[in-house]
Amino acid sequence: MKVVKRDGSVAKFNIEKINKIISWAVDGIQDVSFSEVEINAKLNLVEHITTKEIHKVLIESAANLISLDKP
Repeated sequence: MKVVKRDGSVAKFNIEKINKIISWAVDGIQDVSFSEVEINAKLNLVEHITTKEIHKVLIESAANLISLDKP
């Protein structure tokens, strides 16, 4: 599968990069785990998805989990 990077170039999809982004997103956030963000994101990977869309979905997932934890 291929992804479209922000500069317009196309690269092979790499799950390790997704894991790196999720780890970065949850670093230092109390009560939000890597696996929760990953599961909550429900990322729909399709051929030529943009990295911008991947980042947006992961950030929204983390933000939603943070919002759910607030009283």
